[in-house]
Amino acid sequence: MSYEVDAIYDNGILKPLAPLALPDQARVTLTISAPASPDASEKIAGQKAALQQLWEEVDRLPQVPNNDGWSSREHDQLLYGGQQ
Repeated sequence: MSYEVDAIYDNGILKPLAPLALPDQARVTLTISAPASPDASEKIAGQKAALQQLWEEVDRLPQVPNNDGWSSREHDQLLYGGQQ
């Protein structure tokens, strides 16, 4: 019998994520395949591309006041209330 099951390696012990149809003390042969992970440089390149895209989106935001009646001068009043 041969089947594939995912497991977690924890403190020196492989823990299957699904029940195994095996009797206690059964001898098995394991083939370990670690999940492929992107190379660190690929991760960094992806993060840089995402950051560049974010900055481009920020640059497209309007640079004009929204005329809602508030300005930075009213900052403390807006946050803390009261008269200034």
